[in-house]
Amino acid sequence: MEYLEAHMTQDVSLEEMAKLVGPSQSQFARSFKISTGMPPYKWSLDARIKRAQELLLLGKEPIAFIALQTGFADQSHAIGSHRRQQSRIRTPGFMILNFDLRAVQNWVCQLKRTSSLVCFHR
Repeated sequence: MEYLEAHMTQDVSLEEMAKLVGPSQSQFARSFKISTGMPPYKWSLDARIKRAQELLLLGKEPIAFIALQTGFADQSHAIGSHRRQQSRIRTPGFMILNFDLRAVQNWVCQLKRTSSLVCFHR
């Protein structure tokens, strides 16, 4: 997992990860999912989204720069990934678990700043 965090901006293949640990790709993927609760790609994507949220909360860099820093192709890729992640964690009652409203508000405000609109939530 430290390797994935260190290489967050790169596309790390399942083959590459398995070679670092030793077992075959399928054994590695199965073991990873058992230990973390999710497949390697999903874990990596979630880690990139969390890192982007942390950087956005600092408010020092524009969202487009943060998107590139955290391995997303561009700003819209980062936002789309964030939205898909949030929609995955909805319950039947539409309560969102682990939902960080402040991070979402900051994402929206970053977007508004880049399009010359005003943000009033602060």
